[in-house]
Parts: sequence; structure tokens; C-alpha cells
Amino acid sequence: FLDHVTTMLLLAPVIISLCKTLKIDPRPLLLPLALFGNIGGAATMIGDPPNIIVGNALKEYIDFNDFLRVMAPGVVLTVPVVLLFVRWHYGKDFYSQELVVDLEKMKRAYPIRDMPLLIRSGIVLCFVIVLFFLHPVIHFSPSYAALFGAIAILLTGPEHDFEHALEKVEWDSLLFFAGLFVFTGGIAE
Repeated sequence: FLDHVTTMLLLAPVIISLCKTLKIDPRPLLLPLALFGNIGGAATMIGDPPNIIVGNALKEYIDFNDFLRVMAPGVVLTVPVVLLFVRWHYGKDFYSQELVVDLEKMKRAYPIRDMPLLIRSGIVLCFVIVLFFLHPVIHFSPSYAALFGAIAILLTGPEHDFEHALEKVEWDSLLFFAGLFVFTGGIAE
């Protein structure tokens, strides 16, 4: 329920870190991330910039669920083909290797540092997803639902978390996405 670019920006560093820990090449996992990120992004109204343009231009006629219902069959048909391609491209060498993982060692090396934040984030994420699906009933725009989720995360935590979050914001990326959405809105009009 994120656009595909944001999904890849969030997950690529995680994949690279895990691959370094497991001492494996990350490329066979990054390519599927990019492919499936694009495919999954095509399924929802908020997944790709073109989808946002279409969703905003036709908001009187199509809602989040309608968009998902129309796009899902193409996505479902595409996934097995891409899975076969990835399996073929990287072959049995990568997918047949046995991974030896010491979970206890990894839990000690990479502990969950802020369990209350994880719980708050999970609850707010579930609530935002419910708002996405209730869009046709309550007429609450998906963009407002996402904004509400971001604000809820910031306001439900301690004050120092809010200040820390503002310090850690990647303003370049944020301005890029803001410009992208302004551009998308301009094209839709």
C-alpha cells in the first residue's frame, strides 16, 4: 500500500544488509524486488504515478476498491511469469543453495530497538489500510488516509521522537516526492 518507488527505497537497504549478514549476493533478490514492486504498484490507485493521475482524474467514477478489482487480474496473471523468469535468470545455483542462519545470533545483533514504536506503527498501518478500503463508504481520500497515518505516528509518540523524526527526514527525497505529486496533480487537472 505504498507506491513502488517508496517500497523499493525502504526494502532495498534491508535486503542488502541481510545479504551481507548471510554472505550472499544481493542481486538475485534486488531484481525481484524491482520487478514485483512495479507489478504490485500497478495494482493499486496509489502504487504508481500514472495510477495516481488516473485515480485523481476519475475520482468521481472509480474508487480504491474499483481500481484494485480492475487491475488485480493482470497483476495475478503477471506474477507467475515473472517468478519463472527470475528462477530461470538466476538458475538453480542461487535458489538451490542452503542458507545457514543462526536466528538467535541475528536477534542479538539486530534487536528491535523500539517495540512501542513498532506496535504503534503496526496499529496505525492497519487503520490506514482499512481507510483505503472504506473509501467508497466514507468518501475519505486515500491521500488523506496516508497523511492521517503519518501524523498519527508522530503525535502518538513522545515529544523527543517527534523532534528526532524531523531531524532525520531526508528532505531531498521528501521534496522530490512532493514535486512528483504536484506534477501528477497538475497533469490530472
